[in-house]
Amino acid sequence: MVTKVKGSVISSDGIGYTPAGTGAVVTDVQTKLRQFETDADYTTLQQLINRGGFVRITSNQTISSQIELPSNIHIFVEKGVTLTYSGSMASASMFYATGKSNIVIEYATAVGDSTIASSDTHKGSFGHFDTCTNVQIRHNNISSFPQTSVAFVDCTDCVFENNTVDTISSPTDVSSVCGLNVEDACVGTVIRNNKFVDIGNATNDYQGLGIRVIKQTTTMPTKTTITGNIVKNCTEHGIVIYDGTTNAANNDPETIINNNVILDTGLAATDAGVGTNTRGNGIYCLGFVPGSIVGNVVKNANTNSTTTSIADAGIAVMLGTGATQPQTSLIIDSSVNGANAGFEIQNVAGFSLKGSFTGIANKGIEIGQCSDFKVDAIVSSTTSTDIGCNVSAPSTGCRNFNIDLTTNGFGTGLAVSSAAHGTIKLNADQFSTRGYIVTASDSVHCSATLEPASDIELVTTSGASTDCHINLKASDRATSNVPFVRNNGTGVIIETYASSLPPAGGTWAVGDKVTLRVPASGAPDYARCTVANTPGTWNTGGNLS
Repeated sequence: MVTKVKGSVISSDGIGYTPAGTGAVVTDVQTKLRQFETDADYTTLQQLINRGGFVRITSNQTISSQIELPSNIHIFVEKGVTLTYSGSMASASMFYATGKSNIVIEYATAVGDSTIASSDTHKGSFGHFDTCTNVQIRHNNISSFPQTSVAFVDCTDCVFENNTVDTISSPTDVSSVCGLNVEDACVGTVIRNNKFVDIGNATNDYQGLGIRVIKQTTTMPTKTTITGNIVKNCTEHGIVIYDGTTNAANNDPETIINNNVILDTGLAATDAGVGTNTRGNGIYCLGFVPGSIVGNVVKNANTNSTTTSIADAGIAVMLGTGATQPQTSLIIDSSVNGANAGFEIQNVAGFSLKGSFTGIANKGIEIGQCSDFKVDAIVSSTTSTDIGCNVSAPSTGCRNFNIDLTTNGFGTGLAVSSAAHGTIKLNADQFSTRGYIVTASDSVHCSATLEPASDIELVTTSGASTDCHINLKASDRATSNVPFVRNNGTGVIIETYASSLPPAGGTWAVGDKVTLRVPASGAPDYARCTVANTPGTWNTGGNLS
C-alpha cells in the first residue's frame, strides 16, 4: 500500500514530502500495489510504469532503451536486484522525465555502459529530469555511467540522498563528467548524505566533478543544499557551483555543509594566485557566492605523488575582477589538509572565514579585492616558500577587514598590499624569508609576534603607505640589539623592543620607536628615530626616576 499526499508521493514507510511554500493539504488515498517480477521486455516495463503509482521490481532487469517516467510514480527496487542498461547511452539515459512531478526511485543497483561516450551533459545517465517537480532519488547504487548519475535541469524541490555513485567516466575527451549535475533554473535541490567515488574522464584528468551546480544557459540554480556527502577521487573539482558568465557575481543562500572531499592523485600542482585557479579545487564557487561553507573537510589523497600536493585550492570562492562586488553574509568555517593553496577568495564583500589549513604546498590563504571581512585562521606548511596569507590587490585592493592569523612555516607569514582600513593580529612561526610585509597601504594596523626559522628579516615595508602601524614582538637579531626590520617605505611606524639603546642595526623610518625590554632607573627606557637610515638617527626619552 502506498500513501499519497496532495501534490506529492510518499513511500510505504510513511516518510512524506510537501513542496516548499505550497501549504499543501494532506489527503490519504489507497492505491493498488503492482509488482514487476519477471524478465519482461522493455515495452512491458514501460507500459507498467506508464500507469503510475507504486512499482516494485523484484528481479534483475536488462534495459535496452530509455524509460520515460510519468507523474506520480514510485519505483522501488528490491535489495540485490540490478538494473543494467544495455542500449547505447550516446543520446539516452536509463530513466527520463520532462515536465513531470512526484517521482521516487529508490534502492536500485544500476549499472550503465561507460564504454560509450555520451552526446551531452544530460544523457548517459541513470536519470535525466527536465522541468520536473518533487523528484526523489535515494538509496541507490549507481555505477559505470559515461556522463553523470542524475541530471536535474530546471527542476523544483528535488532530493538526491543516501546514494552511492561510483566510476562515472567517459572513454573519450568529453566535458563535465560529474557525479551529479544540477543545472539552470533548479530551485530547492537537496543533495544529502551521498558518496561519490572515482569521478572523471578516462583519458583527460581535466574533467571529473563530484557535484556540479551550474548555469549552463540563462539562470543559476538557487537554494541548493549540499550536506553530509563524501566526494572522493575526482580528477578535477570535488564540489562546484559555477556560473560561466564572465565576471558574474551571483549571491544566494546556497549551503555547503559537513561534506568530506578527498582529492584525486591525478592533478599536477599549479600556482594558486588570484585569477589563476583553473582546476583541482576541493570546493569551488566561480561567479557565485553561497550562503555558507561550514563544517567541510577537504583532504589530499596524494600519498604517493612526487609533488607535495595536488589541489589548486582546498576551497575557492572566485568572482571576476570586473564583477560588481556583492555584499554578502558568507560564512566559511571548514578545514583543509593538503592542497596547493588552502583558501582563495576574490571580489567578495562581507564574508567571515574561520578554519585550519594544513599541509599547504604554496599559499595558505589568498584574499584579493575583498572588503568588510573577518579572518580567524591557522595555516601551516613544512615545505612552502610562499606566503601564509596574502591580502592582495588585483584591482582596487582589500579594505575594512579584521585578521587574526597564526602561521607556521612558509616563506612569509603575511603580506598586505594596497589595502585600507584593516586590523591584524599575527602570530608567525618558523617562516624562512619574512614575517610581515606591508606595501602601499592605508590605515592598516598590525600587532605581530614573529619567530623566524633562522636569523632573517622580520618586517619589510615598501612603497608609499599612510597611517600604518606595526607593533612588533620578536627576539633580537643574533648580531644586533634589536629585531631585524627594514622599514624602507613611507607612512609606516614600527614599535618594538630592544635589549639596549639605540638600535645598532636594521633600516628605520622617522617616528619608529624602540623600548627597552628591561628598563633601568636613572636611564631612558625608549628611543625614537628622527632621521631615517640604516640604522638612522635616534633620540632617547628622559631618564626614569
